[in-house]
Amino acid sequence: METGNVILAVFAILSALFRGYIKPRIDELGFFRKAVNLNNDRCYRVEALEACEDLYVNREFGLAYFACSNRLQRAYWEPPLGLLRRDKLPFPSQDYIAILDLNTLEHHKLDLVNLPPHLIKNGLHTHGIDLYVHPSDGFEDDHGQIRLSGDSSDGSGSVRKATIYAINHNPPDDLNSTSSVGAQSVVEVFDTVLGDTQATHRRTIESEFILTPNNIVGMSESSFYVTNDHQKKVHWLDSIAYCSFAAEVDCKVAWHGKRPFPNGLAKGPDNYLYMATTVNSWLQVFEIQPNHTLFLKEELKLPRMTDNIHVTPSGSIFLTNIPTITKFIKKVKNYPTDSSLGSPVEIWKVSNVTGENALIGGKMQVEKIFGDDSNEVSGSTGVAIWNSKLILTGLASSYVSICELDSELLN
Repeated sequence: METGNVILAVFAILSALFRGYIKPRIDELGFFRKAVNLNNDRCYRVEALEACEDLYVNREFGLAYFACSNRLQRAYWEPPLGLLRRDKLPFPSQDYIAILDLNTLEHHKLDLVNLPPHLIKNGLHTHGIDLYVHPSDGFEDDHGQIRLSGDSSDGSGSVRKATIYAINHNPPDDLNSTSSVGAQSVVEVFDTVLGDTQATHRRTIESEFILTPNNIVGMSESSFYVTNDHQKKVHWLDSIAYCSFAAEVDCKVAWHGKRPFPNGLAKGPDNYLYMATTVNSWLQVFEIQPNHTLFLKEELKLPRMTDNIHVTPSGSIFLTNIPTITKFIKKVKNYPTDSSLGSPVEIWKVSNVTGENALIGGKMQVEKIFGDDSNEVSGSTGVAIWNSKLILTGLASSYVSICELDSELLN
């Protein structure tokens, strides 16, 4: 082959490689993306709810629960981002679970009681959170339920019990081993009543299958699914684990796939579980099997890096997207030296239809419904829907944002 033909062939191969692999990755990571504002003109902030990575919203009673910290601690200790500066952490941790009445915007920290020794010593290092609300056969509350405007009774004077599942990225005892072993992550289980001031620690779930937990979905008062975003404490993985603990702790791998960095996890209508991967982002739809393993029904390539997700009762999926990953990481890591950095935010919606017209196996509609260049909303990692409002939390944000949108966008 002549030299000129060889050069042309090499150029064609490199060009195809760039178009087929490198450019899509550059586009997804957003290195050159300009942030565009969309539907962000009716936003307001709830201050003092800082660095809340994830949230749960009870739509019926208008109560939101948050997994919060402070931005300085997040800058030093955030295992999913490889931030493992245990030597910089306060002991015990300043992290907490907060509850917000969305009707009045009153909020407070939950009083966590009956704590085991490791939580008394180290405190809670929050990340993903979920609540399982028990069926409405409640009991009479006798320990100081707050009289919130979103009354959490079932209409008969009894109240709603709930189980709180909170991921705890507990640091290792040995200061020198942190970079090699990472966090000693577990799931903490608390019992509470919706709207109460207090949550009682019931159990710590520790397992070889809860390796690097990121997000969690409570399935009952004694079972949950959890994503593992790394293979080792300091490397990558791609699995979802299922744990039950009505008696002994029994955990297993429910799904092991090929998509890196499993992240956001949410239960949808019927028997479906939804999961978003962050690196080379995909939305995956799983059918829960009788043995609690997961069967992949469908997957959809996503246009942005995706963090946590929210699924409505109608089956619409809302994605917290990171338009420019470099700005997000800088906002988290550089907080000790520059607290003014911004990270744009986008929320995308995947329209789904349940029942006979289900889009499982068909085409889903993907659309951006919210965007902010970081001047109004910045550093968001979690989203939920309540009364035609986006509730936005941020691991790298100093506040919780609430944005009103047209109701048809949030159906």
